[in-house]
Amino acid sequence: MSFASSPNFVRSHQPSPRPPRSRRLRAAIAGLAATLAAGAAGQAQTSSWRGGTGNWLTPANWSGGILPTAQNDAFVSLGTAQISGLGAAASSLSVTGGRTFNPANGQVTGNASGRVELGAGGGLATNAARIGIENGPDNPGGTFDVSGGGRWTNTQRINVGDGAYGQLDIRTGGEVRSADLWVGLSGVSGGALNLDGGVLDLTGVLTLGNGLLSGQLTVAGANSLVEATTVRLQAVSVGTVHGGTVRAVDLSMRDDSAFFLNGGVLEVATVRSEGGSPAFNLNGGVLRGAGGILFDDFPAFAVSLGGWGTIETAEDIPAESNMSGVGGLVKTGPGTLSLSRANTYLRGTSVRGGTLRLRTGGSIAHETAFEPGVGELVVADLAGDSATLQIDAGAAARAHSTFAGRAAGATGTVRLEGGVLATRQLAEGNGTGAVRWNGGTLRLTADQPALFSGFETGDLTLETGGGTIDTQGFAVRAAQVFAG
Repeated sequence: MSFASSPNFVRSHQPSPRPPRSRRLRAAIAGLAATLAAGAAGQAQTSSWRGGTGNWLTPANWSGGILPTAQNDAFVSLGTAQISGLGAAASSLSVTGGRTFNPANGQVTGNASGRVELGAGGGLATNAARIGIENGPDNPGGTFDVSGGGRWTNTQRINVGDGAYGQLDIRTGGEVRSADLWVGLSGVSGGALNLDGGVLDLTGVLTLGNGLLSGQLTVAGANSLVEATTVRLQAVSVGTVHGGTVRAVDLSMRDDSAFFLNGGVLEVATVRSEGGSPAFNLNGGVLRGAGGILFDDFPAFAVSLGGWGTIETAEDIPAESNMSGVGGLVKTGPGTLSLSRANTYLRGTSVRGGTLRLRTGGSIAHETAFEPGVGELVVADLAGDSATLQIDAGAAARAHSTFAGRAAGATGTVRLEGGVLATRQLAEGNGTGAVRWNGGTLRLTADQPALFSGFETGDLTLETGGGTIDTQGFAVRAAQVFAG
C-alpha cells in the first residue's frame, strides 16, 4: 500500500476547518483593543493644575479630577499646589507661568507664575522635572519651594529655568534629592537655586548656566548642605556661599563665571578652569582642599582675597594660581599648602596649622604702609596653633613684620630652605618660636635694634646650608645667637 492511499496520511494532511466569521471578527477586535491599550499605557497622561491655591492631594484641583501618579505627568501653572502629606507623585513635573483664556468673554488674562510648595510632612516623588518652561509670551516662570521637613526625590534631572525663569528654594529643613540639576538651561531669563538651611543631595552634576544664559546659586544658613560629584559654572553664572557647606569632588568654571566664598565651607578635591576668564573670590569662610589641585589652569590673578579667607589642607595641596586682592590668607589644617606663583594680596598671612610652603617661583608680598595687623606674616597665631612656614630656593616672602609663635600656647617655625625672607623684624611672640636656617637670605627692610627678639637659646639653628643676613645698609643688632 502506498503512502498516498493510507487513511492516516490523508487525514493528517487535510486543512483544518476555518472558524466562523463572527469568531474571527471578535478576535480581530480584541487584538486591536489590546494594541490601543498598550499604546495608551506607553503615553503618560497629563494632569493640569486648575489654578488657585490648594492641596496637591485633592483630585478636584486637577483637570478631569485625575490626581497625578508615578505614571502621569503633572503641569502646574497659574496657581500654587501645596503638599503637606505623603504620596504626591508624578512621572514628569512642569511648573511655570502663563496666561488664562476666559471663554466667556474671549479675553486672555493672568500672566501669573506657577508654584509648588512642599512643606512639613510632605513628600513628592518624580522621575524628571522642569521649573520655568516656555508657555506663551511674558511668562513669569515657575517656583518650587521646599521647607519644614518636606522631601522631594527625583530620579533623573531637574531643570530650573528651561524656557522661562525658574527658581528652586530649599529652606530650613527642606530636602531635595536627585541625580542631576541644571539651573539656567534655556530661554532668556535663566534660573536661581537658593538654599537657606536646606539640603540638596545630588548623585551627579550641578550645572549653572548654558551658552549666554546665567544660573545663580546662593547658599546661606549654617545648616545648608549641597552635595554633588561636580559643580559646574558656565557663561556668566554666579555661585555665592554665605554659610553652610558645599561639597563636591570637582568645582569647574569657565567663560565669565564667578564664585564668591564669603562664609561657610567649600570642600572640593579640585578647583579648575575649563577656559575663558572665570574668577574665584575668597572673601571669608573656608576652602577645604581634599586631595587635588586648587585653581588649576586659572588665568593670572583670577583668584582674589577680599577679606580673610581660609584654605584648609589635610595633605599636600598645591595652589596653582596667583592670589591678589586687599584681603589676607589664613592657612589651617595639618597638611601642606604649596604656592608656586607670585601672590600679591595685601592684608597679611597667618599660618595656623600644618605648613605653608613657598616652592620655587612662589612668593607672597604684602608689605604696606604700617597699620596695626596689616602686612604681617604670622606663623602660629593663636593658642593651640602648631605651624611652619617654609621658603624654598627660588621662592620669597615679604612682610612688614614676621612672628613665630605669637600667642601663648602657639608653636611656630620659620624654615629658610634657600629662599628669601624680607621683613623689618623677625621675632618670637608670647608662644614658642623657632628659626631653622638651611641656606637662603634674611633681608632686613628697616633699622632693627633687636633682631630675633624674644627667641631663646636653641630656638635659632644654622643647618648645613648656613644662611645670610642682608642688612641693606640698615642698622641692625641681633638679640640672639644661632646654634648648629
